[in-house]
Amino acid sequence: MLNIDTSKRPVRPAEWAAVLDAIYHAEPADEQTWLEWKSTLNLRSKEQMATIVAKAIIALANRDPVEAATHVAGVGILVIGLEPGNVPGVEQIDNADLDKMLTTYLGADGPVWQPHWDRYQAKTILIIEVFPPAFGDPPHAFRKEFNNIPDGAIYVRRRARSVPADHRDVRRLADRYANRPEENSLDIAVAVDYGGPLSRFTWTDADVDAFIEVERARLLEPLDEVPSTRPRGLTFAGMTLGTDGESRTAQQYKDEVDQYLDQVRLSWPETMRSVAAYVLPTTVFTVTNLSTRNYRQLEVTLHVAGDADAVEVEQDAELDLWQLLPAQPEKWGSQAASLLGATWLPYRPPSMPYVGPVGPATTLERGGSFTLIVRPLDLRPRQTAVLEGDYVVLIPATRTDEVIVSWSATATNVDATARGQFTLAFEGQDVNIFEECIRSFAEPPGSEEP
Repeated sequence: MLNIDTSKRPVRPAEWAAVLDAIYHAEPADEQTWLEWKSTLNLRSKEQMATIVAKAIIALANRDPVEAATHVAGVGILVIGLEPGNVPGVEQIDNADLDKMLTTYLGADGPVWQPHWDRYQAKTILIIEVFPPAFGDPPHAFRKEFNNIPDGAIYVRRRARSVPADHRDVRRLADRYANRPEENSLDIAVAVDYGGPLSRFTWTDADVDAFIEVERARLLEPLDEVPSTRPRGLTFAGMTLGTDGESRTAQQYKDEVDQYLDQVRLSWPETMRSVAAYVLPTTVFTVTNLSTRNYRQLEVTLHVAGDADAVEVEQDAELDLWQLLPAQPEKWGSQAASLLGATWLPYRPPSMPYVGPVGPATTLERGGSFTLIVRPLDLRPRQTAVLEGDYVVLIPATRTDEVIVSWSATATNVDATARGQFTLAFEGQDVNIFEECIRSFAEPPGSEEP
């Protein structure tokens, strides 16, 4: 007799080894309405995938919800590569290839199933988990003809076999579909991931003061007489700057420099926020469909209250600090190298797999706090998708309280709104953006002493 716990509790992934062990020690006649095994199959064979695997999945998905729930919470299990007393194993293939081949016969909106690869006695085993049938599920049928299986063929489990449905089965499946419960909930989970510890950002008044004084000296230096006994220009952070020559009056040029530096001071907070987006890691927001139904055009809104901002970063973009600052006055005389004039490469987050269709871009609403309205996407049962991976969340070091992300979500095929929240863990050390900025710049061309 099959020695396995068949209580209503579903089998957890950690317990697949117990399932495999139970099958190995079972009798050949111990297959159940919820469990089927095959010694081995060629998973690249259209014939075997259609006539054996797809047929079994359809039959397991067409069970009665009440009867199915009496064992392992209604889950159906197909094991390939193992039978009682024998472990031939199976050649592993990519899950994407497995999905593509089976979807041809099951349909993208057909039975919900999930592959699990495991090892037993040093052999590769494939476990296909078929999600529990439920009231409201339509009759599942073949979506494409194959040999003697016609398009629309319905299979059911009878004892331990997958067999064609008779008129009683068709009526039962029709009643199952007609008894669809009223669906008024959106069962999803929204989470966040990041490649490294998140850090708050900071800069000091001394930083902007130092930058402005060096800029002032660099821009006004050509007005001074430069003795031939010393190198021409000023030196800062190992860089030599400045030359001479100009048609404007000295006072006009000094006024332009003063106006420029006043604008630099006013724009400095926004400049440092923009630079921080290229120094700090991006956050990757994800959503998971916890239900057994498809969600269409799922739209998620993320909101962070308090002193917070978000900036989108293009992975292939390079940043020139001078593009973030106000326009400089035309230099006195010939052009000189800028203190921070070299471009630098931004932080590039790990590449994320593309999930979901291309849709409208994410919308960012700013104003002390920020809100991200993420582009809608379709989400299949139990699927996890990336909502956004191109935004850096900016939290100043002056904010010490918890950073809470509140979210809400809607879908076009569900009359409900889901809501929740989670905490962003800023566990890294505070980062001085100006210091990181200086470290990131290479010595600009033309800064060598003559």
